[in-house]
Amino acid sequence: MSAFEVACWEYEINKQNGKFGIEIFGGIDKDPAQNPYSKNGDKGVYIIKIEPGSAAEIGGLKVGDQIYEANGFDYTMVTFAQAVRRIQRKDTLRLKIGRADTSPGSTTTSGLL
Repeated sequence: MSAFEVACWEYEINKQNGKFGIEIFGGIDKDPAQNPYSKNGDKGVYIIKIEPGSAAEIGGLKVGDQIYEANGFDYTMVTFAQAVRRIQRKDTLRLKIGRADTSPGSTTTSGLL
């Protein structure tokens, strides 16, 4: 896999105790220099924190995953507020994500969801 290729994954997780257990950062209105997971000035939305034992962790999401789509909404051109709102309003989260590091056990602050 080259430096610019990423694996694409699909996930479906359900809220536990009213949240998914992820914190995100990014969007077209955020400075990519403030996002440690942004590559080459990319303004994408990334998972920057996962609560231990949360639905997100149990479901297999990883810190550094880039969200391409959430619940049918394109996340390549959203503001941070739009990204948060579109995730929070549902009890089930269906994601398409990109992941650069696909090695087993790879792990690694915004909007806690």
